[in-house]
Amino acid sequence: MSRQLKIAAVRMDAKPALVNERLERAESRVAEAASTGAQLIVLPELFNTGYEYHDNNYTLPEPEDGPTVTWMKAQASQHNAHIAGSLLLVDGKNIYNSQILVAPDGRLWRYDKNYPWLFERAYFKDGQDITVADTDLGRIGMMVCWDYAHPELWQRYAGKVDLMVVTSSPPRYTQFTVIMPDGSRVDSRSLGPLVNKGYYGSDEPFGADFDEQVKWMGVPAVNTTGGGEFRSYFPLARTTMLFYTLTRPDLWRHVRRASDAEIVTGYYAQTKIVDAQGEVLARVADEEGCVAAEVEIAEQQPVPIMDEQPDIPFAASSYFFIDVFGPAQVEKYYRRGVRQQWGQRMAPHKRSYRWPIIIGLGVLSLLAALLRFLGHLTAGKQES
Repeated sequence: MSRQLKIAAVRMDAKPALVNERLERAESRVAEAASTGAQLIVLPELFNTGYEYHDNNYTLPEPEDGPTVTWMKAQASQHNAHIAGSLLLVDGKNIYNSQILVAPDGRLWRYDKNYPWLFERAYFKDGQDITVADTDLGRIGMMVCWDYAHPELWQRYAGKVDLMVVTSSPPRYTQFTVIMPDGSRVDSRSLGPLVNKGYYGSDEPFGADFDEQVKWMGVPAVNTTGGGEFRSYFPLARTTMLFYTLTRPDLWRHVRRASDAEIVTGYYAQTKIVDAQGEVLARVADEEGCVAAEVEIAEQQPVPIMDEQPDIPFAASSYFFIDVFGPAQVEKYYRRGVRQQWGQRMAPHKRSYRWPIIIGLGVLSLLAALLRFLGHLTAGKQES
């Protein structure tokens, strides 16, 4: 027999601020959410610090028993509700972007973001495992932001959970402005298809594509996002500017001072609660606020049919630049920044076989093309 579960989704302005200030703001939102009778309250990604690309990020990670998780446990106990949100966590020799879920009795579950988005890899490592939190509310699957765009991650949760909780704070990279070092402004729409739909593949990430995955899973889901203005420098400034010159050669003059360029945009308004049929039950329309809705939890976890999983409409180039090319470029920033802040024992170098594999596949592709060409050439001579 199915049962009802009340969920609250919280959207917060993602402008960076001191942790105590951010927690004070989050506390008022949690209280507002709890007043609705919510049994589960979900905060955004990096709710305790805000979101930006800056060297300050190396100073922000906390241990699992640090002030933010301690605050989350106190709030969960005070409001008799489960509370989820993500923060930068230091664990062993690395930093992770970890979604933490706490129960009113202090039990805790943790999920480390498996797929940091491009520039984020300058500040934290990728996790490897999924987390199914076996709570009093049911079995809860956990993701953080760009994780959602990877179908195989949904597959790993399929048939194992009653509910999906996704914490996000994605800047609006489908439409942004670059403020150049000389003060001139470049709209992303002038940067051509590589940077627009050809690169990102979706006009509104976390929109209908998210809802379709939820429908395929057959379980309710909640997603939270940041709000307000996103304004930041690029950690990979020259490489990014060189990429822009592929469609805007006139931007070459800015490459040397690319580190002084800023990106300005907003956030996707996708803080929402979705039912098991993929229908949006409630959404936060303002830059900051919360909504609550009841979802139906099935008696048994639905098992979706794998070959019917819907596509996620991101271009193949997106995955290459974000998950392959990007990590190879920004890894040095992560290691340098973490070691400067936390000591030389941190961020140990691990042998990576990614690039040898890519190069090997490229060589094999060239050899295959050469063999096909020689085959056609030989066939042509025989015919003549």
